[in-house]
Amino acid sequence: YELRSVVENLWNEQIDCVREVPGATVLFGALKAEGFKLGVISNTWHPLFLGFTKICREIRNFLDFTVLSYRVGMKKPSLELYRHAVKITGEAAERCWMIGDTYELDVEPAQSIGMRSIWVLRRPEIERSIVVQMLRGDKRLPDWVSEDIGEILPFMKRLHVQD
Repeated sequence: YELRSVVENLWNEQIDCVREVPGATVLFGALKAEGFKLGVISNTWHPLFLGFTKICREIRNFLDFTVLSYRVGMKKPSLELYRHAVKITGEAAERCWMIGDTYELDVEPAQSIGMRSIWVLRRPEIERSIVVQMLRGDKRLPDWVSEDIGEILPFMKRLHVQD
């Protein structure tokens, strides 16, 4: 009984701890209005996904697909996971964009299969060694870098007009 209680508490804490990234609903809504297909690739587990669907209901409604590691049996940075996501879109990898906040889990694998990438550099202190490797030319640069997700929409709108 005690173990069950601990697990239930952990499960519920995970559901309740989810918070929207400030500006995410606005960004997803605006990208959707521009005609972009939207999806999520995540290493989350079920209670966090439940929290996301509860707290970020509007964002969830904008999504065309979700690729969740626990459902497909692969984790980021698996290239197969990214190939799976691209296949779901029905587009060529070169027409797909990965917007992510970690280089090694989001940007690098997406680039490896031909996707384009935006790196949201929210935690530069954690990613310092990656930045140094890029400056030395040891790591490939993303297509674009931003510290603020509010800058993504104008960037994507410019690209959409050029398409």
